[in-house]
Amino acid sequence: VPQADAVTVEQSSFTTISGDLNNDPNISYSALKGDGTTNPVINSNKIRIYKPASGKTTGGVLKLTANNNCKITAVTIKTNRKNAFIVAVDGAAQTPSYQGESSPYSVSVSNLLANEVTFTNTYNDSNDISYISVSYSSDGGEVPPTTSYTVNISDTITGGTVTANPMSAIAGTEITLTATPSSGYTFTSWTVTNASTG
Repeated sequence: VPQADAVTVEQSSFTTISGDLNNDPNISYSALKGDGTTNPVINSNKIRIYKPASGKTTGGVLKLTANNNCKITAVTIKTNRKNAFIVAVDGAAQTPSYQGESSPYSVSVSNLLANEVTFTNTYNDSNDISYISVSYSSDGGEVPPTTSYTVNISDTITGGTVTANPMSAIAGTEITLTATPSSGYTFTSWTVTNASTG
């Protein structure tokens, strides 16, 4: 029997509450209101889901879905609340493991073969998700490139700062570069080089 390819995709900065995880078409994420007090939002590049509404025991939901005949085998998220989730795997309750003595806490489930995994907030406050990692097996799905490239910003820049978001990504990922001039300086131009060709 041929072994299915194993892939792990992760993302640690978010600009939308739903989409393909780090541009991987095989795994999508979406934040949902559920029984939360309000719709999810992006807060400081984190996904914020909200506490249970009055009279409810559960709040906002993070849903991870496998696409293109793939199966989720493990998930880890990082959040600012500990012991704050009900986890379901294809609709069945699953007990997660929690790690960390302080925020951000890791919440994980593994040994899965799932189409969908949900994390439902039970904490009586908003919950910020700062990181999502999903491992999956591809069985006929599109296997994306897994080589991650790092943006190197020169340490000889004067008269301001340059930042990249994200600082590393797989090929095809959009990276936002921001130049912030110091007082008395103006931005004039970019110089971008490919490390493999100079």
